[in-house]
Amino acid sequence: MSSSVDVSELETQFEIKNFLEQNVDELSSKEVDISLLMKYRPLLRFYYFIMFRLIMNRFHTQRIAGQLLMIEAEIAERENQRSQKMKELEAAILEHTGKPTCSPFDDSGQKLSLVERLEFCEKQMEELERKVDSMSDLTIKCLNLMMLDTEAAEAAKDEQNGLPPKPPSAGNRRKVSGPRRQVTIVHQDTIDDCETVSLDRV
Repeated sequence: MSSSVDVSELETQFEIKNFLEQNVDELSSKEVDISLLMKYRPLLRFYYFIMFRLIMNRFHTQRIAGQLLMIEAEIAERENQRSQKMKELEAAILEHTGKPTCSPFDDSGQKLSLVERLEFCEKQMEELERKVDSMSDLTIKCLNLMMLDTEAAEAAKDEQNGLPPKPPSAGNRRKVSGPRRQVTIVHQDTIDDCETVSLDRV
């Protein structure tokens, strides 16, 4: 007998319910004819096979339904665990990075995330580095100019020291003191007392 029988069609053809509702206690072994039993034995075997297929079909159906329910419950539980872990992860990220706030380097005043604020900070750092580099270049140029001026002044001083000394000027000559002359004045009134006056002539 092939096992590919359509159980749903056979279930409609056989009235199994009426057979099961019969009172089995009313039957006795004496009333059973062995010849009839041997005659209808293939039919009984086919009937038992159909009953087995029906019961197995119902069992598999209920088993599949139960498995589906278990799978759905497991999926729902895993989804709840995943959502709970996502919430915990978001809370940890907010704890470490902070909530979106305004950046002092952004003129729009909008609330920005940590990544956007870091980008603004990096741009400001690059601009500051460019300014520092330009200031360093200007400082080096100024130092070079100062060194050139110092070298020129030292060279001029060396040249000035190598020349003969300059003659004294007219003003210096006037300031030179001449010989002192002593003049004696004698007053006629007092011949005995003579007063000597020292005069300096230039």
